[in-house]
Amino acid sequence: MFKNKKQNNFLMKIMMFILALLIASCTLPSADGSSVKDENIDIGDVNKASSFSLKSSPYLYGLKSAISYNDDEFLIYQYRYWKAAYVTSDGAGGYLRVRRDYMGYYDTVSEGQAYGMLLALYFGDQATFDKLYYYAKLHFHPEKGLMHWKVRRDGVNISEFYLPIPHEKPYIAIDKLLSFSGSVWTPWEEATRGDIYTSYNSSAYKSNPGNYLKAADNERGYSSATDADLDMAGALVFAWYRWKKSYYLSEASKMIKNILDYDVIGSQLGDWDLNTANTNGTQPWGFLLNGCEWGSAMGWNPSYYAPGWIKVFYYFMCKNKTNSTVKGIFDATDFVGFSSIDDYISFCCDIYGVMYKHMQLINSKNGSTGFFPDWCNTYDLTNVKKADTSDRKYYVDVSNNGEGSAYIISNKNSPIHKMSFNSAYDAVRVPWRMAMDYNWYN
Repeated sequence: MFKNKKQNNFLMKIMMFILALLIASCTLPSADGSSVKDENIDIGDVNKASSFSLKSSPYLYGLKSAISYNDDEFLIYQYRYWKAAYVTSDGAGGYLRVRRDYMGYYDTVSEGQAYGMLLALYFGDQATFDKLYYYAKLHFHPEKGLMHWKVRRDGVNISEFYLPIPHEKPYIAIDKLLSFSGSVWTPWEEATRGDIYTSYNSSAYKSNPGNYLKAADNERGYSSATDADLDMAGALVFAWYRWKKSYYLSEASKMIKNILDYDVIGSQLGDWDLNTANTNGTQPWGFLLNGCEWGSAMGWNPSYYAPGWIKVFYYFMCKNKTNSTVKGIFDATDFVGFSSIDDYISFCCDIYGVMYKHMQLINSKNGSTGFFPDWCNTYDLTNVKKADTSDRKYYVDVSNNGEGSAYIISNKNSPIHKMSFNSAYDAVRVPWRMAMDYNWYN
């Protein structure tokens, strides 16, 4: 069981890390590839910022804060700036979404939507919090109740190939293989017209199959991203404690249950013994997947694992398990080995124990430096290898070990399979995830 330590409210450190992720610099890319300077952003009046009161209450463990000048005025300005730059009602179906910039064709990913909910929660911006969550619900998996990971700027759920889901196997036009090289990417309209990607059953492919190469082995449909699922559920839990609205209690319970049902190996696959993990070709009971539709210990992302949230969910269920609403949600399960909320509470302990073993393996193999890969394979719990589970195919490489020019590979019958084994864009979040757990629970 977890050691029960007093937990403080959402305070400075977690939000400074999130702000660092969301506001990487003081400039934003514009549609023509130039920059929008800080002074050109119209901050406006965001919920009468003077009404905010952000008092620092240090955690029981760890540093008091990430920086020394984090007074209320500075944080409120950063929130207002972020909101003006990235939160929009455009294409949000009457609600709000966190949009990416031009390099992402102004789309929305569930990860950013969850970050937005955490920020709105911390700054007491309940109206924004609600509208961000309502947008997320518009894009829930119809059966599994978790947000689809990628949404086009006009509100259409898409795959990484910018094709509306569901779609058949994707193909890429040979003459567009280098479209994404250079300083400015191919315009969003060209990507969504099908000029770059198309699917097996499309008229474009059928009329000229010789002009296309397979971009992935499998079709695409709804799928969540576990990091976003955890952050979104955590935001709902804290929203319940902050605003005491029964709706948040119910929604947090539903999302936590859906995470435990569909983002983790276990309940949906049978009542396995925790100690028989990885025998006879099985996957480890309690292993956190990449999303509700894909992932395994042979290809996973360490930055998706947030032990602090697993403990938050554990204590949330323990504290509210006699509540009729919460109990009813968790007891209404038809998965093997799960019959009540107590089974889900115990499952959180299994997750924490299993994932700790895999994280500890990585740390020991890299000399305990604290660096983790973006993606990896720890299936046998003895070695850390490159992830080999992606079905995506790449036909473009970059010379001089990634420092030179992009070129199309000569043998198109042997495409490249790429999942970063470096400590880079994804892995930078691992210290944040670990710090949350340490600051809250030691």
